[in-house]
This record gives sequence, structure tokens and C-alpha cells, in this order.
Amino acid sequence: ADTLAPATQITFPAPNTAYKGNIVSGAAYPLTGTATDPNSPWNAGVKQVQIRLSYLSGNDTWYWQSGVAFSSGTGVSNSGWLDTADTAWNYFTGVPWRGVDSLYTMESRAEDDSYQANGTPAGNVGVPETPGTDIVTFTIDDTPPTQGITTPAGTNLQALPLISGTADAALSGYNR
Repeated sequence: ADTLAPATQITFPAPNTAYKGNIVSGAAYPLTGTATDPNSPWNAGVKQVQIRLSYLSGNDTWYWQSGVAFSSGTGVSNSGWLDTADTAWNYFTGVPWRGVDSLYTMESRAEDDSYQANGTPAGNVGVPETPGTDIVTFTIDDTPPTQGITTPAGTNLQALPLISGTADAALSGYNR
């Protein structure tokens, strides 16, 4: 009997990586991953793979609702889970990312094709639990860094003993 849920792995986007919004999602850059049903040869095979894409805003979690927008509260259908394909999956729907740089979480899970003894479908469903494998956080960062020259302060100089400045792109991990 098949008692183990399938395992999934997200292959794009990569964990803890910052991207420009135009290179994550859609036909050119689909969200991708794999699913396998362990315990061969007694496994039932992967029946369905699902993903969930979300972000936090204050104390509220917003979930991507395919083809619509991000939604929260009662506007979220199926707890935010969206169907993909089977073992090597792609999610081609373009996602309109928020207008501000944000940290997103993508989760994946799969259900196998097992049945109860009476013939009732009762697939084993995976629970995302491994960061970097079936749970990936990534940043959409479309804001250019800011910079400024702090020294020299004058406009007419004959020598430059020191040049210094600042740069800030903190969301993508750079702040000096």
C-alpha cells in the first residue's frame, strides 16, 4: 500500500534570491519544479501538483489567485493553492507583482493516486515543510538603488584627499 505523500521541489525561482519582476513568471520565465512519489515500486504515482504564492502585508497574508490578482481574507479560493501539471511542472500564468519591492513565498505540494481498500480515492497529500526545497522565499526588487556623494562637498577643488559616498539597495541585500 502507498502510504507516503509525493515529494516536490521548486526549481525556479531560486531560494533567497532577488529578481526584477519581469523575469519571474509568465511564458518566458515560468515558475517550475518537480514531483516524485517515493517508495517505488509500490507507489501510486503523482496525481496532481499544486503551488501557492503569497506575500505578507502587515498582519495579512495575500495569495495569488490565478489570472486575477493577489487576494486575502474571504477572496481567497482553495486556500490559495493552484493546480500545475504533473511530475515536471511549469506554471506559465504571468503574475502582476506588487508595485513595491516585496518578499514572496512559494510553496509546492503534490497528491498521489492512491485509493482506500473500498476503492475511494484518498491520495496522500504532501505538506510543504522544507525551506529551499518545497518552500522558497524570494524578492521582487524593481527599485533602482539610491546613491549619493558626501565628500567632497565643495564645487571648486584643487586636491581630493578623500572621496566618499553612500549606496542603498537594502531589500536585495546591499546597504553601505
